[in-house]
Amino acid sequence: MTIFHRSELERLLLEYTKDARRESDKEPLAYNPVLRNLARNHSDRMSRRNKLWRRQKKSTIPKLIPNPIEATIAWSLITLGFLVAWIFALLGLLILWIGRKGYKKKVRENVTMITVDPEDITECRYRKIARKLKKTFLNQPEYQENLNDPELKLTGIGIKRKKNALYATQIFYG
Repeated sequence: MTIFHRSELERLLLEYTKDARRESDKEPLAYNPVLRNLARNHSDRMSRRNKLWRRQKKSTIPKLIPNPIEATIAWSLITLGFLVAWIFALLGLLILWIGRKGYKKKVRENVTMITVDPEDITECRYRKIARKLKKTFLNQPEYQENLNDPELKLTGIGIKRKKNALYATQIFYG
């Protein structure tokens, strides 16, 4: 069994992204591990469901709890959880605001999926796979727009393999 190194593919895609920014005389994007983890999680979810998507579905919690008393208790706990989360979120925003470096708080995401020849994976032809991923990303007008936006300063790339399919997500932040 061949071991698939998604970090190598992510590194190659980052290299291609930096090259494209350099060619268009834009400031290079810094790689952010938090954005990478978010992108990896998104790619994982897409691979489990075998489809690409950019938005999350609406909540199904009300359908899961038919009893009104259980629903009241559940929503009370959820509200309490949101209150605690908001306190920590506001604290985090305060820390981000104090340590800001000119970010405009734009977040953009691009997703793609390709099928790969199994021989390329077994022979570890990561450059060939990465070029194919880059080509599918560059065919998206939104991706080119994000790539050329000078206000975007950070990026994270996440890839997930499921059999011969690769799901890729690239998040831009600025």
